[in-house]
Amino acid sequence: MDFKEKMMAAAEEKRLANVGGNAVTELQKQLQAHDEGVRLQDQEKKRAEMGLAPKKTFNIHDKLKALKEKAAEEDQKQVEDPYTVKIRKLTNEVTEKELTTIMLQFGEVTRVKIPMDEKTNRNKGFAFVTYK
Repeated sequence: MDFKEKMMAAAEEKRLANVGGNAVTELQKQLQAHDEGVRLQDQEKKRAEMGLAPKKTFNIHDKLKALKEKAAEEDQKQVEDPYTVKIRKLTNEVTEKELTTIMLQFGEVTRVKIPMDEKTNRNKGFAFVTYK
């Protein structure tokens, strides 16, 4: 919005304030929200007519909540192998060899596995260490 548009909007708002005050401005906001809702409904109808699936909306709060629930669920899972330890919050620089040398102080290590992310080729932030 450039300076001229801002000045015109301010003059219009001042004019409306003299007529009906905040009630008129609030009604304008409600009308704009309604128009946006109608526009979105029209878009969804067109998508349905073309045979496309409804457009998904992304909500970061829902995604974070789902991730926290998944992490809590993983924490509650009982360990199937009593000799395997899951290590979390690893940095991306840690290698299996380094982790093996660190974990040797707690006993004889038979296997170390750090799952890697295929897309970024970095570790996923956790590892599994199996002791003898």
